[in-house]
Amino acid sequence: MHRRTLLAGSAAMATLAAGCSDLASLGEDVAVDETIRDEQTATFTADSGDRLSVSVTVEELAEPDDDAEVSPSAVSFRLDHADEGPLETRSIADAETFDVTVEDDGEHIVIVTNGAASVTIDDA
Repeated sequence: MHRRTLLAGSAAMATLAAGCSDLASLGEDVAVDETIRDEQTATFTADSGDRLSVSVTVEELAEPDDDAEVSPSAVSFRLDHADEGPLETRSIADAETFDVTVEDDGEHIVIVTNGAASVTIDDA
């Protein structure tokens, strides 16, 4: 009886482990999923030709300086290749989703200025 319980338990653990590895591989498709604020960046690696879906939702706008005459109405979003420079630049007032095709293999950097935004980048 104990042998059957042990075998059943081992089979259940193997099934759970297999399920976890499948879940882990699904999560690898998400390159970025975080809130990015002024002076913070997020990085990820992508290959040339990869199509990415980018979702940006503004969480807060920066407070204007005391000497500023205009307060920001949008965050600035920028996606750069670490060596080649800007790939995509946008001003986003509320929320926006768009596709980007990676031009060069390697590390990419996500930059948000004028506030904070929730950014998700995954396979398109």
